[in-house]
Amino acid sequence: MIRIVHLSDLHFGTVRAHLLQPLVAAVRALCPDLIVVSGDLTQRARVGQFRAAAAFVNGLAAPVLVVPGNHDVPLFNPFVRFTAPFRRYAQAVTADLAPVWAKGGVVVAGMNTVDPFSHQKGIYRPAALTQVEQVFSAHPQAKLRIVVAHHPPQHDDGVDKHLPRFAAEGITRLAAAGADIILAGHLHRWRASPLAEVKGVRGMLQVQAGTALSGRVRGEANDFNLVEQMADGVAVTRFVAGDDHIFRARGESRFAPGRSGWGIVDVSLAARPVLRSVT
Repeated sequence: MIRIVHLSDLHFGTVRAHLLQPLVAAVRALCPDLIVVSGDLTQRARVGQFRAAAAFVNGLAAPVLVVPGNHDVPLFNPFVRFTAPFRRYAQAVTADLAPVWAKGGVVVAGMNTVDPFSHQKGIYRPAALTQVEQVFSAHPQAKLRIVVAHHPPQHDDGVDKHLPRFAAEGITRLAAAGADIILAGHLHRWRASPLAEVKGVRGMLQVQAGTALSGRVRGEANDFNLVEQMADGVAVTRFVAGDDHIFRARGESRFAPGRSGWGIVDVSLAARPVLRSVT
């Protein structure tokens, strides 16, 4: 069965240096088939920050699939931001803004949801959705289809950030394409639960990681996820950094597909429900 480590919001430039080695050790100990980083590798998209982020990513002992986040385009350099927003990211990390990985019946499709014309608010571009649809259609025998995006398409109640543009269309199209899970970050809030019900739309799972390394924790712990393919569904385990800086498992949530989509089977940690849906 496939094991995927899900990291997000590294924010090199604001990292807690004492967490670097414990995080690498924890990830390596899990022996994942794939490591996903769902955006915001840097704090201000500076060359030195990208260099540090790339060194960290390259030091992980597994294949890595990365997508950019809104902090990975320059904020205070409008000319670069609007003419070549992903140039530094491409030079340091990867020029592929929509990477794909497939193994053992699992297909993972990265999607770029960053809008260079908006500092925070993302976008589920129709062209990007079409690309994911094409990836999934090229793997008709896949048993598990995963989308990686920086911006989640739904927010919990109390989140003060805007939903991405075209998020509702994104949910509909991704579900129709057979997506099972959306791995995201951006909010620095952990979550693993089904999306709020949308009439006529097959239910998917939204799994969020908080910030793995940054001091910008917003009242939550530094964490990451382990997503495991099971015979009858998936298991999501949250790993949290303790006072001794060691990342340890803090329970597991299990999910399985049903007639109307994915649902919770067993939860041994608090899986936040979606309280604010898109219309």
